[in-house]
Amino acid sequence: MKISFNKKGFTLTEVMIGISILTVAIVTATSLLVGLIHSNKNNVSVLSAYYFAQEGIEAVRNIRDTNWLHNVDWLGDKSGNPWGAGFEIGKKYDIQRKNVNGTEISVSGLSELVPFSPWGVSVVTSDDSVSSIKFFEGDNQVTNFKRVVEIQPYGACGLKKCDNFVRVHSRVFWNDGNHVKDVFLDEILTNWKK
Repeated sequence: MKISFNKKGFTLTEVMIGISILTVAIVTATSLLVGLIHSNKNNVSVLSAYYFAQEGIEAVRNIRDTNWLHNVDWLGDKSGNPWGAGFEIGKKYDIQRKNVNGTEISVSGLSELVPFSPWGVSVVTSDDSVSSIKFFEGDNQVTNFKRVVEIQPYGACGLKKCDNFVRVHSRVFWNDGNHVKDVFLDEILTNWKK
């Protein structure tokens, strides 16, 4: 029987170096995956906030157009008309979608649609008094987003009369851990009927 001493194998040092390299690779890949998940969550929040801010501007535009259709001042007559809302320049508003449809009533045998605004509008005194935005698809899901819409005067009118221009400033904000994040959108609306 012949004993051979020149067999090749791994030493303890080579095994430890291999395990260290593998551990560094796994930790790096895990950190990258966690970072990508956090980044994706942040991107979804920012995109949702952008859409909610755009919806705030569209709500003001819808209320303006509805007021025009019912021969009310474009910013509203402030007397509580059932179709739209009254806005005052310089004030902040909490605008929420209503989960209602117009109900039909019978008047002398004729069916008539009761006027209503699909938007609930209330004046905001501080960011703490703003209610969370709700989804109305299926159940009333409350989001962690809040929206404030401000109607501001538009001062750079040049030769035109500034009464027919307003700046609509829509801000959506939410808490992300200990930080408050927000998205701002501005748009200039005009009273193009004049």
